[in-house]
Amino acid sequence: MTLTAELIGRKWRSIDIKLVESGAMRVLRWRRGWLGDRLFLDDREIARVGGLFGRETVYGLELAGDGAPLRLLLTVDPNEDDWDFSGSGQPRGVRLESASEVLLAIGSLDPTPKTPFLDMFDNAVRALRGAMTDKRP
Repeated sequence: MTLTAELIGRKWRSIDIKLVESGAMRVLRWRRGWLGDRLFLDDREIARVGGLFGRETVYGLELAGDGAPLRLLLTVDPNEDDWDFSGSGQPRGVRLESASEVLLAIGSLDPTPKTPFLDMFDNAVRALRGAMTDKRP
C-alpha cells in the first residue's frame, strides 16, 4: 500500500493535508477553535480536544484500507510562526508520519537544519566580494 501526503493549506488556525492511498484521495483537516481543536478525515470528525491551555498536539490515526489498517502520527506545532510577517498567523509546523517513513514535515517540525540568517548574509557578502574582484581591467 503506497501512501503520499501533500500540504494543501496552512492558514490561521487550520491545516489541510491531501492523502493519496493506492489511487484513492482523502483529506485530513485540523482546525483550532477557541475552546478546542478538531481533526477531520473526509469531512467526518475523528478527534476532538478541549481546553483553554495545554491542548494535545500529537494525534494517532488509524485509517482503514484495503488490507491491514494504516497507522499514522500527526504532530502539529500550533504556535504562530515568529518569522511570518504577513499577519496570516499560520501554525509553526506540521509533521505526518507512518511507521516506516515521514510523509510530510514542514516548518518547525522539519528535521532538516535551517541556514541561520548570519550564514546566508556571510555567503552573500563573499559572493559580492568575489564578483567585485573579478572585474579587473
